[in-house]
Amino acid sequence: MWYPSLTSAVSVAFLAYMANSLWSIAQLFIAPDCDPASSAQNTCLTSELAASPRRRILLFSTLKTRPELNKDLSFLGHLDVPDPSETIETTLDVALPGKVCSSY
Repeated sequence: MWYPSLTSAVSVAFLAYMANSLWSIAQLFIAPDCDPASSAQNTCLTSELAASPRRRILLFSTLKTRPELNKDLSFLGHLDVPDPSETIETTLDVALPGKVCSSY
């Protein structure tokens, strides 16, 4: 009677492990089916922009090239965007400190 060698058994186990790992990685890129009838699993992906049509652009300014904390940012204002297909033009006055103006 033929018995598999230890090398064969370890090789088959390793190949099964690799196949399982590749399938797990592939599942990250396969979108789940969205069946509204089965609400037990809430795996349906929906667009947040479609759900809430209100959009707002927040405008911030900073003196640092790489701000690290919230205190590095100063709030300038906001712009409400009712429809993203519209073109909106607005003027915003920004007071520049002397440190910024003198660098040119």
